[in-house]
Parts: sequence; C-alpha cells; structure tokens
Amino acid sequence: MKRENRDYIIKKSGFFFFFFWVLFSSLSVAHGELQTKQLRVLRESGTMTFSINELIKDRDCYLKYFTNIDLVKNSEPNILLLRQQYTIKPRVRIEVAQGHIYTDGIAMDSLFKSPKSIMKCKVSEIGPTSNFLKIKIYDNYSNQLLAEDAFPLSPIIVHEYYPELHYTDVDGNEQVYTNESKRFVPISPNHVGRIIVKDEYGERMRVTRVGYDYPNRMGGTLIEMSIGDTISYRGMTILTGRLRESPECWIYPYIWNPTSKKEVRGKTLIIKNR
Repeated sequence: MKRENRDYIIKKSGFFFFFFWVLFSSLSVAHGELQTKQLRVLRESGTMTFSINELIKDRDCYLKYFTNIDLVKNSEPNILLLRQQYTIKPRVRIEVAQGHIYTDGIAMDSLFKSPKSIMKCKVSEIGPTSNFLKIKIYDNYSNQLLAEDAFPLSPIIVHEYYPELHYTDVDGNEQVYTNESKRFVPISPNHVGRIIVKDEYGERMRVTRVGYDYPNRMGGTLIEMSIGDTISYRGMTILTGRLRESPECWIYPYIWNPTSKKEVRGKTLIIKNR
C-alpha cells in the first residue's frame, strides 16, 4: 500500500473516531449521565463532593456566574448563595434536594480579602441509603434555571480519628486541647504530654506515633516524630518554643486500625496560639 493512501486512511479513521467521540459525549451530557459520586458515610450520614463544571458545561456561563466571588453563605442548610464583588445581593443560588451544602475549602459567611472562583462544593448530612442527589443551579436575580441534574451515589463506610492533646499548663493545671477548643492555655515544658485519639464513636484508639509540624523563621517547616502517644519533655519544650514564634503548630497522630490491621493517620490537631 502506498504511503499516501495509508496516511489518508489513518486521517480518515481519526476523523470518524473524533466525530463519534464528540457525538457520544454530547449524548452523554444530554441524558445527564453524570459520574457516580462516593457517598462517604460516617456514622449516620454521608458526604459527597461535586465540581461546578460537572453541571455548568459552558465556559462563558461559568466565568459569568462563578468567578469574582467575595461571599458565600447559606440561606437554608440545603441552599448556597454566591455573591460577586460590587453586587448588592447574591447572583447564584445552588439548591440540593437534601443535606447541608457548603464550599469546599473556602470559608463561609465571611468577606474574602480578594475575590475567588468557586470550583467545588460539598454536601453533608445525606441519608446513608440515598441513591441520588439532585442539584439545581439558578440565576438568583431572574430565577432562571442554569443547570439541573442528579448525581448517582455509591456509599462507602469511612472512619475519622479525632486527636486531643493532654498536657500541664504553666500554672500546673491539667488541660485538654482539641480542634474545637476556643483558646489555648500555654504549655509547661516541665511535664510530658500525651496525645489521645478517639474514633467517631468516642472509642479510644492505640496511638503508634506522633508527628509535629510547624513553620520556621525562613518560611519552611520543621518536623519531629515521636513513637507512641507520649510527647517527651524535649517535644514539649520544642512545642513551647515554636508556639512563641509561630501563630500555630500542627500535630498529626498515627493510630493502629484493628479492622484493616494497618497504621492510619488521624485528623491533624491544629494548635492556635491565640
């Protein structure tokens, strides 16, 4: 076969492949064939994450409504409002059939120092046996429906492990600091500390090792690691010193999971020096 004929056939085959791929993609979008989402079930409810561009396919529409956002808030747990800079009221309204919707990784109910683009949302408090989650996106000015679809859900059981720092403060009093603590009482470096980790049911887990991570003066991070759940005098001295220099330090525990029979990492304990 001549090279010219072979090249022509290859190009023609590529054209038909591209044509059918575009046609198939269009049909998939038209029929609302969305990707199945993991429903991460923790205790009695589940959480899922979705991207805005899974519902808003048109780039111009995305740029028009989901960029230059300076405020996100809930009017109801299942309704999320997005306000753009220099506007009086929110321009976008996202409604979910159930659960609590919020932005992924972006603070709620506070003005941003610089406007942001909204890429993802999370929905929590979904029933663990739910098969679909219906989502609608509206122009909040005109009430025009911009997008509507239902994500298929695939439940998966997850666990979370919550750390607590048990220590002695500078006045000799016993303290317990968690991620829910309102204030931090300074540590006494003359006593050892201990990391206690509990699962979502409040059951204590065996801590295998603990890491400490904190920014240094050069803007990088320094990391220490201890074996077991006890923070030594040296470790407490390091934490005390770093908390004098830094606004916060991070402690991340590793625990032994008896079900999976392997070491897993718990949630990070963020100590805020305030």
